[in-house]
Amino acid sequence: MMANELLAILYRTNLALSFAVLVALALRAPLRRGFGPQRAYAIWLIAPLALVGAFMPTPRGSGPRHLIEAAANSAQAFFLKAPSTQDVLVAVWLAGVGLNLMLAAHRHGRFMAEIRQGRAGPAIVGLIRPRLVTPSDFRTTFSPRVQVLIRAHERVHMERDDARWNALAALLQALLWFNPLIHIGVRAMKLDQELACDARVIDQFPEDRRTYAQALLSAQTLGAASPLGCHWMSSRVHPLVTRIGAIANRSGSIERDGLWIALSLSLWVGGFAVAWAAQPPDRTLDKHAIQYVRYAGGAPGSPKAIWRIAVNPD
Repeated sequence: MMANELLAILYRTNLALSFAVLVALALRAPLRRGFGPQRAYAIWLIAPLALVGAFMPTPRGSGPRHLIEAAANSAQAFFLKAPSTQDVLVAVWLAGVGLNLMLAAHRHGRFMAEIRQGRAGPAIVGLIRPRLVTPSDFRTTFSPRVQVLIRAHERVHMERDDARWNALAALLQALLWFNPLIHIGVRAMKLDQELACDARVIDQFPEDRRTYAQALLSAQTLGAASPLGCHWMSSRVHPLVTRIGAIANRSGSIERDGLWIALSLSLWVGGFAVAWAAQPPDRTLDKHAIQYVRYAGGAPGSPKAIWRIAVNPD
């Protein structure tokens, strides 16, 4: 794959996911208050839908994208004027991806080592066959009733394939390491994921609301945290005050099923449609769109050299 093709794909991916994260960050709190944590967590489905929409084929010239087109043409003029810039950008990006993957692998390896020593968990680990792991002192640290609640919480993670979604999020963080918005979004998504699981457990065991909250207050972060999987408690991604507050102030949404279905479908379809319609023109990938790049003045190879880019109007 050519450097310009790789940069074009990266540009689309970053644009689509940034848009989706901004929408989710803006709506997650109002949705949690109006419909409850379980349904607020579902707003994050807009991210994969927007990503798919960004790569769906579109008719040439469709969509409200004149601003994006102007930016894309300016960026392309810069890259074509200095082709070596593409190679430098790709090299920097690949170095960042490699470093982030190495750090993630190190953290996961350390976490798995602590699991073997009985010092990590409770958590869900494994992408092919997710499983629940607990520390060696799990039975002595928590009362039998709290053990039931913790296991119920982790079973919700397994039912929803949260470990696999977290692994995908970790991969996107590594690929888009240069975008702080992606890191903020992953952190917020993991918090919403925990709030949704807490709400599901409270729905199953409403009489244990106080016991569950006390379990969160008394629990300590055990061992290292992995970027993959789901963890019962982690100061990195599970702010305790937010979780306790959500348990104490449950927002009911049973009576609003119809409104929630209409709203969620509108958001998901809208996210897909906006990402699809706002695709920048694929000047780099479409080799027939660019007719020629010709030298127009100045000393060749000098900073003052002028190049003209003729683009097919179609």
